[in-house]
Amino acid sequence: MSDDSFLDSIRFSVTAALSLLAFVTILVGGGYYVYRWTAPKYEEAQRETYEQSRQHVEGTVEDLMRYRVKYQEADSTHKDAVRKLILRRARDIDRADMPKDLRQWVEHLRTRTDP
Repeated sequence: MSDDSFLDSIRFSVTAALSLLAFVTILVGGGYYVYRWTAPKYEEAQRETYEQSRQHVEGTVEDLMRYRVKYQEADSTHKDAVRKLILRRARDIDRADMPKDLRQWVEHLRTRTDP
């Protein structure tokens, strides 16, 4: 084997190794940026799906009913804090998904009128 062919084979090997390294770097880096772009959209879609699920709606309605009891049992100093919590939780679901009496009670709280 001549020196020129040996140097050519080393150059070819180094070039191939550097090309492979560059390709892997681009592939991994590109995958990271694709993930960075798509992950928030995927998480948002999952969150919206969960918020519209029957499980979430029923759980929120049950929480609101428990808070209703706590509100009625609270003294005047704590009622405002419980009221704010109830109104925040009530925003999580569509009013049409609430039972009529609960919906009316939440509306009364919004207008600051005790039921």
